[in-house]
Amino acid sequence: MDLLRRTTLLGVLCLAMIAASGTAKPTPSPVQSAPSRDHRASPPLTPDQIFASAQEAAREQIYPPIVSYVVDVSSQVGSHRYEEEFQAWLRPADGAQATINEPIATTNKPINPYGYDINILGIQLGRRQGVATPFGIPQMSPVFWFGMVEPRPLPLKSAGRSGDSDQTPLPYHQIGRITVTPHDYHIVLVDREAAENHLFYHLRLEPLADAGTHRIREIWIDEQNFKVWKLRAAGIFAVGPPSRALWDVEYRLIDGHLFIESERTSESFRLGGIVGSGVTAYDGLTYTFRDFSYPEQIPAYVFDDFAASGARQPW
Repeated sequence: MDLLRRTTLLGVLCLAMIAASGTAKPTPSPVQSAPSRDHRASPPLTPDQIFASAQEAAREQIYPPIVSYVVDVSSQVGSHRYEEEFQAWLRPADGAQATINEPIATTNKPINPYGYDINILGIQLGRRQGVATPFGIPQMSPVFWFGMVEPRPLPLKSAGRSGDSDQTPLPYHQIGRITVTPHDYHIVLVDREAAENHLFYHLRLEPLADAGTHRIREIWIDEQNFKVWKLRAAGIFAVGPPSRALWDVEYRLIDGHLFIESERTSESFRLGGIVGSGVTAYDGLTYTFRDFSYPEQIPAYVFDDFAASGARQPW
């Protein structure tokens, strides 16, 4: 009897186990969860870091040994448009710049040979036909950073004068005249702006000391590569009215090199004459750089002979 009871109980338990195995869902094996990722964005750059990155991008610019270009000078004088074009050269390795004293094209009439013509640091005195070149011959470099980059000159291959066959300097990294750091300015991020399919940091700068040396007041910097796109400067020359005007300076990538494309102001200048007589009023003034080429050689003496000019940059 006991044996029969045990056999019956064992059969019931087996049937129950078979039934349970047919209906129970398999327990999933534990899966190790992926480590959690921090999806927070990298902390934004500070205005000082943005400006310092733009300085580094400027230092990395490399230019040909010799740069040939044309400087256009234009303004509105009364009811007439004044324009002149000057041939110029730049030797980036040491910042040497030369501009031909006579324009290669001008809207001026020929100078009256029976008048007199006196030019003192770009200020025209005397009787002449046409309009004087404001502030003098434009001895201006299209490779100028308003103090953002320190000088890095390299020695020339040869340092002779006329007659030397090889006057070409070695390639080099961009130069400047006065080195500034973010600590020379109080820098504020104004906005992030879009233009020409690019995003730019727009910074406003206030010099902490020596405003005459630290001229940058606003600057637009490409977010992608930190190249300078535009800046606003409180003066582009060392002295005179242009050193007190506000100028918009635009840079462009030309042939793979970052050059100044234009420097313009809406300020008006009244120049020349004696005691108010014969004064010429220039309403706005623009310098434009164009027609870039890169000759392999140029005699060194080209950079040795130049007239004094108030339109000199770098100063």
